Order: sequence, then structure tokens, then C-alpha cells
Amino acid sequence: VWVMTADIFPDSIRASASSLCIGINWLCNLIVGVSYPYISDALDDYAYVPFVVLLALFYLLALKMVPETSGKSAEEIQAEYDSRREQ
Repeated sequence: VWVMTADIFPDSIRASASSLCIGINWLCNLIVGVSYPYISDALDDYAYVPFVVLLALFYLLALKMVPETSGKSAEEIQAEYDSRREQ
């Protein structure tokens, strides 16, 4: 998460975007921590299943939506996002 936010956002909004991403990360961690006891009680030995399903979905989403950034300049990354948005 931390490396991605530094790569995918332009300099003009990088600090704000990184702060927002960190906040969302903490919120998601809180939701998992609070909900896990209820999930564990309800699903017993299969409490991991919702997390595996979400992991698979987000993996596929990341493959589709997050561009490869290694070896690219910030301008090239932004141009790739712009071209994806136009499609």
C-alpha cells in the first residue's frame, strides 16, 4: 500500500492521497478486528472463507485496474491512467 500510493498519485495530491489511503487501511483493519469474533462464531471452522473470497476478488480487481509502475516516470503512469479512463 505505501509504495503504491507513492507511485500512482501525482505530486500535487500525493500527500493527501497517501493520508486518505492510510486512513482507509486503518478503517478496514478495524472492521476486520471488530467483525472477526462474530464471523468466527457464525462460521466456526470456515471463518476464513469470507476473507479468502474477498482476497480473490480484490486480487482480480488489482490485476485489472492497477498498472505496472516499475521503471516508469510519474508522467507515464498518469498517462496510462488517463488512457484507461477514456476507454
